[in-house]
Amino acid sequence: IDYYSEDDKKLNVRIVVKNGNIYIDTNSKEKIEVIDDDSTLELVNDTYKEISKETYEKYNFDFKEIINNDIKLKYSSIYNPITLLKAGFAKLKSYSVLKKILLVGFFLSSMFILYSVSNIAGILKIKDEDFVTHNKNYLSLNVGKIDKDKYLEYEKLDNINYILPGNSDVTFKVKYNFYYQINNAMDNLNGSLSSIKMINEKDLIYGRMPTNSYEIVVDKMSIDKMFNRNLALQVGIDNIEEVLNLTAIINNMPDFKIVGITDLNSPSIYAFEDVFINILSNTVVSNEDDFFGFSYNAYVTAENKILDYKLISDLKLKRGRLPLNDYEVIVNYNRSYELPLNKEMDLKINNKKVKVVGYYDNNINLVLSNNNTVKYELLDRNEGITIYPKDKNKVM
Repeated sequence: IDYYSEDDKKLNVRIVVKNGNIYIDTNSKEKIEVIDDDSTLELVNDTYKEISKETYEKYNFDFKEIINNDIKLKYSSIYNPITLLKAGFAKLKSYSVLKKILLVGFFLSSMFILYSVSNIAGILKIKDEDFVTHNKNYLSLNVGKIDKDKYLEYEKLDNINYILPGNSDVTFKVKYNFYYQINNAMDNLNGSLSSIKMINEKDLIYGRMPTNSYEIVVDKMSIDKMFNRNLALQVGIDNIEEVLNLTAIINNMPDFKIVGITDLNSPSIYAFEDVFINILSNTVVSNEDDFFGFSYNAYVTAENKILDYKLISDLKLKRGRLPLNDYEVIVNYNRSYELPLNKEMDLKINNKKVKVVGYYDNNINLVLSNNNTVKYELLDRNEGITIYPKDKNKVM
């Protein structure tokens, strides 16, 4: 028996070999560990030598020689949503009731915080189409009805391009007459009536600039709102460019034609200023669901409806003269028995009775006057005015 020790400690050992087993008895308190072929320890009969660089440089190691090329490597994530959820819920089971209640509270709090943050983000993110209803260049003066003289005084101010009675909102009817089945179907085209002088050729995304008073340009925002009714899609129009050259209608006026489209984020309908008053006077705010109830190229025959006599192309004057001066009108000859010539009638505009100066012989029943009188009547039935300023600050 060879005995090795780090100190001179004496060891009393008794060894018994019987029936192929080795029995060891010792007075030592140290742990007894047997070294055999299955042990992780090995006895080396040598002295300790420090490993130097030269020692391992003598050996070559080729990594490729130990790689088994027949094995196909597969890559997978150690952490994935499924394993994380499983581990999370498994951990939750071990929590106490108090911890579980706290977690439920944290979860509810996070829901409220998320809802609040999303609400704030929604409020801060503002889209023009959600709130813009008029031309961005306009100023609205909301002070009730404006006196005619005050209105005319405002019109002459140096810093004002023009003024409109009311809020500038107009509704054209776009006619879809491509097929027999939809011959009378019409869509609502709403917008803020604006001067063609506000835009130029560079502002157009489709079409061209108007060349006469009955050609208009429409902003994409107004067309998109019209498309929201889905009537255009039902008749086969799904692109704003297809709106070009469609007919737009205002009662009592010749047909308009859409010749251009802008994309200025302003729900505007651009026209020549000489037709502004007649468009505003004859526009009709119709039911959003009314596709077929609008008169096409017809005269509204409501009694005492004021209309510019120049809109009647085939006007036949039977007696008297045309209403060239303000507060002068002509009426259908059938009313001559109740409305004597050169006498005032009960119709008042700005608290002033109008004077009948002539009779016409057409198949309509309208009170015809000049454009100024139509403007005064329009001012009489609207509140506030819309201003297109040259300098907003000075006008304010």
